[in-house]
Amino acid sequence: MPNNCIMDITDTLIECIKEEKPITFAKFGDGEHMCAIGIQGENCDKTPYDAKLSQELKTSIKIINTLGGYIGLWDEPHVKQYWENIVGGQVNWANYHSVIVDRHDWQKKIEIYKTIKESKLNKIYVGNHLMERVEILFPGIKKIKISMNTWYREEYDRVKYEVLSKMSIGMNMILTSGGMGAKVLIADLMLEREGIYIDIGSALDLIATKKDSRGYMPYEEMKTYFRSILPPAHIWENDRKYSHIYTEANLKLGTHLQPPPQNTP
Repeated sequence: MPNNCIMDITDTLIECIKEEKPITFAKFGDGEHMCAIGIQGENCDKTPYDAKLSQELKTSIKIINTLGGYIGLWDEPHVKQYWENIVGGQVNWANYHSVIVDRHDWQKKIEIYKTIKESKLNKIYVGNHLMERVEILFPGIKKIKISMNTWYREEYDRVKYEVLSKMSIGMNMILTSGGMGAKVLIADLMLEREGIYIDIGSALDLIATKKDSRGYMPYEEMKTYFRSILPPAHIWENDRKYSHIYTEANLKLGTHLQPPPQNTP
């Protein structure tokens, strides 16, 4: 759990959405840290680390912080110190779990998603094809599809252009489930337009796909938390349009949580 001295900004996000004020929240987790320090390999979502992304993450946290955005802290002392050294001073730290629905203060977390759903702002969502049910969780949201693991390398310019082209005059709300590359995208967009930028990350994986990608809880439990904002069961559970998602998500999400195969004699 995050350190108690780190600010929980859930209420702040709710207030800014209701009052249509600009705010940014971007989570810098263990994957972002490992990529930034030059470790080889990939994160838990199988997004590869590389030198370009490493540099862009370091630039992005400085931009987001300088422009007043909040940084979700992966709360380990050496990680906190690393990013503060990169920024060169005070970081606008926030609770990493500020938008993640877990068993801690879940009512407040659900309130933020209810507020997003009810907001009349132009809403844009960046996420992979497994997150299709977000369109019925937030009716009217404009979706921009990305590949699951390599969009930052292969699609970044296209995605950024699409987001900008779908923005309307005035305040916009952009939600991202794009892994490490989403931090780079948010920083670039902040330089272009003032807005509400929320790095949702994996927070909606379980409710949208029925597959726990981070080890939080069973789907049926998560569904009880979201009950007040879910559509009727015949729409949310029984629409065959989305049935393919559950099988694919079961194979592709949360693979790092599965025990390694046992060697048999």
